Amino acid sequence: MSNPTKYSFWKQFLEQGQVMRSAVPKVVINSPEFVAFHNGLNHGAIISEKIGRGSVFKINPNKRFVIEKYFNTTFPNQLESVNNKNESVAMYRNSKASGYKEKSVLFIKGFNKIKLNGEYFDIETPTRKFGISAFIAPEIEFNRICFVENKDVFLVAEKLLGHDYLYIHKYGRVGKGDVKFLRTNEILVFSDYDYIGLNEYLTIKNQFQNTHLFIPENFDELYQKYSSELPEKQTPSSLVMQSAEKEVVKIRTILQKENRFLEQQSILFNL
Repeated sequence: MSNPTKYSFWKQFLEQGQVMRSAVPKVVINSPEFVAFHNGLNHGAIISEKIGRGSVFKINPNKRFVIEKYFNTTFPNQLESVNNKNESVAMYRNSKASGYKEKSVLFIKGFNKIKLNGEYFDIETPTRKFGISAFIAPEIEFNRICFVENKDVFLVAEKLLGHDYLYIHKYGRVGKGDVKFLRTNEILVFSDYDYIGLNEYLTIKNQFQNTHLFIPENFDELYQKYSSELPEKQTPSSLVMQSAEKEVVKIRTILQKENRFLEQQSILFNL
């Protein structure tokens, strides 16, 4: 699968005709195509020469067409810049290769007027008529905001927490960039009780100090009744491990001891 490092190297190599061995990225020099050009099936397209204590790779002018064909086939659309996932696929055959960060898509529901992108907006009407609204990287101003991790819980969160919150569910994980667009007095994080949920909570709190983790009063009872085995791929981040916050320490200790987590849906079961 192609990537920007390979593209930049081969483009520059074709333009300059040579490169010091020490300047060749490992992902390139260990790649099947480089090996083939240097000493494999296409032996001689790339030749090496000693220079002092180092060496230089040069393009053999008689076999330059072999490398050009590879480059033009591998990168059929040589764009000047990549600004979205579509262009990343066209350029690198990989939607994630460019590192392009898309704007956040937030699902929102509430029962009050909010300030959205500087203008007052009646979020209650679309909430009651359609259930939710969705916005791209909006600037939001409201007194109390609740981030809900799972979509199904987000759809009914007011049954547990009431109508005083503006409820937000993000398509994807919440990052520090999402919080900077919020103007609020309080943030409540309602997530699964696992390492991912703790990390998301701490990420938000690092950006906005008056952030709280929702833990039900009967958490211990719910945990004993509904907890399930923690997925193997889940490991605590350094943010979670280094936290001394009482609530985080409590959940982290349980996770480490029992290797079981509690999904937030369990809290809504009897509502």
